[in-house]
Amino acid sequence: MTAAQEVVDYEELVESFGQALITKLRQHSIADSFLDFWVPDSDPVLGVAGMAESACIAGLDSVAIRFRLSTLPADRLGELEKVTSEFATVMLDRAADVVTLTASGMRQRAAAQRRECTDGGRVGSSPASSPSEAPGPTHRGAASTVPGTGDTRIDGEERSEAHEHFRAALRQASTSSRPAVAPADAADGLVLRAEADGIALVLQVERDSGIVLAAHHEGTTLPYEKGALNVFCALAEGLPSQEVADHVGLNVIGSLVDEDSAVPVPGILLPANAGTVFAIAPGLARDILNQYLTAKRREPEVNFYYATPSPEWQALGAPQRVQAVDVKLRGFLQSDGLYPDDMILLRVERNRNGYHVRCVLDFSDRIAVGDKPRLLRALERTLRRDVEAQLEVLAAKAQDTSPLRRLTS
Repeated sequence: MTAAQEVVDYEELVESFGQALITKLRQHSIADSFLDFWVPDSDPVLGVAGMAESACIAGLDSVAIRFRLSTLPADRLGELEKVTSEFATVMLDRAADVVTLTASGMRQRAAAQRRECTDGGRVGSSPASSPSEAPGPTHRGAASTVPGTGDTRIDGEERSEAHEHFRAALRQASTSSRPAVAPADAADGLVLRAEADGIALVLQVERDSGIVLAAHHEGTTLPYEKGALNVFCALAEGLPSQEVADHVGLNVIGSLVDEDSAVPVPGILLPANAGTVFAIAPGLARDILNQYLTAKRREPEVNFYYATPSPEWQALGAPQRVQAVDVKLRGFLQSDGLYPDDMILLRVERNRNGYHVRCVLDFSDRIAVGDKPRLLRALERTLRRDVEAQLEVLAAKAQDTSPLRRLTS
């Protein structure tokens, strides 16, 4: 670790996350952008490794994380190193009871792993396989096993890895075809292409703004790969190329979650646990972003992109916004078997970008503290699906009821 590299404090961020989760469900006061896609884990090895992996997914090349041995015991450091070394070069620096994990070379390692898997053969092949079997299409993606992947054939085809939770949605998404991106002239912008393991992503990018005007992919007929790439391309259009590289891969996973089924995995969904098919497009989009920055002679910048609410939502007056949210809230409470006053909408207020999308709620005393985060997340999913995609749901900060503490504060 170099002296200039900033070190993030694991215990401090875990505490900050826990304190802010209920009152600020999104953008929870943790400044580091890659931590918007991380949640703590009860297993400290997975918690620290997950923080490093989130940095890798966000496109960082290195990250340094400090933690205490009281959080992650010394006898588990080898386990932490093994898990993290799957996507980074790992160095552990121990001083007394404090350890700093430095994960570096993450981009290069990810690219190398993709190249190594190009000729990996069929998923699940073994020495016991019949020699008379015809070889299937080349498997693409990481060689690690994804939980819930099950058997390795679909309609006689080999497939890349996808968690079973997403398979039906990916098959459905694979039935459509993306229109090809036509060669661009000076008025149409830049057409940029990136390819790895026989799969190509093609983006038509507006020259000055970097907005993706059109997106297309080539090189695969495997249903899970095609489905993931189709959804990625659809979500990418209209967004800045940096936003596409940074976050659209995660948005693809989120958009395919079946809310009526069991939670796919504990913690946050990432390509590492959702399936290697979800890692293909983000890596190619990162290569295209670098091509665009090189062509425009620009340096990478901090991503401040914010998706604005729909024009229909912005056109509503304050009473209409409250009514739209309140109607869905009442239905949500009824479907969850709760009383009408168990969650009360206090107001719909402006967020830090100036849009009225923050839905502030209060809970009755019947709702246990431990149930509040789950209810907030579930209600937010409902409101984003049925009312407005950019709505945020959070609970009002509890007022201290002790007159002595309030008098002395």
